Amino acid sequence: MKQSILIKENGSVLIVALVLLVLLTLMGISATMNTDIELRIAGNELTSRMNFYRAEAAAMENIQRLDNEGDQIIELGNYDWLHLEGDLPNPDDIIDPANWTGDYSQPSATADSANDQRYLTVFEGVIAGDSLDMTRSRIYTYRIVGSNRNNGISVVEMGFKKPF
Repeated sequence: MKQSILIKENGSVLIVALVLLVLLTLMGISATMNTDIELRIAGNELTSRMNFYRAEAAAMENIQRLDNEGDQIIELGNYDWLHLEGDLPNPDDIIDPANWTGDYSQPSATADSANDQRYLTVFEGVIAGDSLDMTRSRIYTYRIVGSNRNNGISVVEMGFKKPF
């Protein structure tokens, strides 16, 4: 009798199936790792955006505070939360934590224990003759900085001018 060629290949289907199973397992592990990395990226982006918006909210709160003073002249010495550039420990690096201690910055009203949301006000001086309105001869300029430190640092810096 003549033996078939397939009889000599008993178990070859099992080996092919195991190789395919290993390949599918490796593809699944790779997809899982890729998904994990993408989730971390999305989480970091969410934290970064939240920090940015909280820092912006702190700066806007400070602008609102300055604007609420009405027609009162806001100058250095009148308020403990208002500083000159040279008063800051490190005016060249606004991100420096030494600038964000309780002596120089104020906590935001919307801050909570999960984030350190603060704002800083720097009086830059008076721009004389900038206004054409005779009743408002001076324009006071301020640098407003908002910061939030929660798994990273976000700093928003704005200018603010107030005529008197």
